[in-house]
Amino acid sequence: MQIRKKLSIIKNKIPSFLSQPKNWRILLVLLALYCGWHTWFWSAHYTGQGCLPESTFQVFRFSHFHLLADQDIYSAHPAEHCYTYKYSPAFALLFGLFAYLPSGLGIFVWAVLSAFVTFFSVRSIPRFSNLQKTGFVLFISMEFVGCVMGQQTNAIIAGMLVLAFANLEKENYFAAALLIVSTGFIKLFGFGALLLFLFYPKKIKFLSYSFLNGLILFFLPLLVVDFTGLTQIYLNWFGQISGDYGEFSGMSIYSFIQSVSGYEVNKMWLLVLSILLMIPAFVQIKKWKIFEFRLLFLAALLTWFVAFNHKAESQTYLIAAFGMALWYFSAKRKWPDHILLGFSFVSLSIIFSDLVPYSFRSGFSFHYNIKALPVTLVWLRILLEMWMLKPISDSPTGSHPAP
Repeated sequence: MQIRKKLSIIKNKIPSFLSQPKNWRILLVLLALYCGWHTWFWSAHYTGQGCLPESTFQVFRFSHFHLLADQDIYSAHPAEHCYTYKYSPAFALLFGLFAYLPSGLGIFVWAVLSAFVTFFSVRSIPRFSNLQKTGFVLFISMEFVGCVMGQQTNAIIAGMLVLAFANLEKENYFAAALLIVSTGFIKLFGFGALLLFLFYPKKIKFLSYSFLNGLILFFLPLLVVDFTGLTQIYLNWFGQISGDYGEFSGMSIYSFIQSVSGYEVNKMWLLVLSILLMIPAFVQIKKWKIFEFRLLFLAALLTWFVAFNHKAESQTYLIAAFGMALWYFSAKRKWPDHILLGFSFVSLSIIFSDLVPYSFRSGFSFHYNIKALPVTLVWLRILLEMWMLKPISDSPTGSHPAP
């Protein structure tokens, strides 16, 4: 009886412990520190011929120095790192905050930044209880580790988009505009979240702030380069982006279909089809005042950004995981949704982890780009839920208007 009593006490205390925000912060920071240590240690002891584990951080770091030295930041620099830089010149300039630190320390600081952005974004989600937010953190945790261990920007992008949504709900339009536009200057698809402005009353104000912040970030590199040099930088960036689209399919739904069917798919047609599927759900104007509808639209965007992204990598799926968690934990779910989330967690995180033999991961998980399947299924489920949501006038419980 005493053992059963003790187990009951432990069972009751665990949810209480996990539901405390300070404990999410501790968990995320510890995971980030572990990722930073792992990257630093294996880079310092690396004896192979391929890319160093810290190569992504070095791409960001040297892009800053190349920008200052008036070198092409989008060309290959094999003497310094084995990847090419893909982001805006403004990001290269701002990465100077980390570039001057010793590499090891910079990696740790960059990882911890991802943890804090994730923590504050989860904490900011409107109308989520601490228990819902705890489930959110636990669901994304394995994808968070993969992203931060790869020194990627995806935790920061996803976190900033969720923070932007929270600020829009508070009618803090300047902060929301700055956050969304900033993500677009890291990865262009972030600009797609500007569509959220349609749901809120002061549309002109929000768009004005977005335009102002966009101008500032666009011309920010003029602090270190002249106008002619900046023009050439943007031309080089555009050339790189346009060249990538025809060459790559990434870990996307395009690659999944090609791997399963053996036939090459038309990426543009599938992309257009996905947009056509989103438009009918999006234009239900009577539902724009419903908080749940706005939250579901953000979730749909986060999953769509990744599933139909021709440059999606394994670590990019942290952004999709944010969207999936927003959807699942936003309402009470029945068994079909439980099954879908369980399948998603296994397909997204478990079978890409060290819990699964490498031969299976390389021969099945990566070969079939399996991550794209559950994200696409959840994206379709979100669109269906947006359709099924009742307008305010028809809702028996009453939905919340925009603040």
